[in-house]
This record gives sequence, C-alpha cells and structure tokens, in this order.
Amino acid sequence: MELWMWTIAVAVAIGGGMWGYAFGRTSDNDGTQAREKSRSLERELTALQREFGGYREEVNSHFRSTAELVHEL
Repeated sequence: MELWMWTIAVAVAIGGGMWGYAFGRTSDNDGTQAREKSRSLERELTALQREFGGYREEVNSHFRSTAELVHEL
C-alpha cells in the first residue's frame, strides 16, 4: 500500500475510535436509565407474581370446595 492509503486508514481508525469513545461517554446516562427501568420492571414482576399466587390459591380453594360438594351428591 502507498503512504497516502496508510494515512487515510490510520486517520479513519483514529476518528472511529474518538467517535466511539465520545458516543460511549454520552450514552452512559442511558445505562443508568436502563438500570432504573430494569429495577422498576423487577418490582412490577414481583408484585404480579404475588397477585398471581393469590389468584391461584383462590382457584385451588374453589376447586376443592366444588369437589367436596360434587362428592356429597
């Protein structure tokens, strides 16, 4: 390769590295927001799992009482 090709290749590599570094630094806040969103979703999931557990227990209780009533027939 000729010298001018090497110069362009090195300049592009340096420019890309600088752009990547700058982009990575500015998007760090997005990482914080993503962690907050993740925690929020985990809390919501936990609440829904508790709610589902209660619902499941209600259904089981209903089926038990229905089975007892059918057995008495």
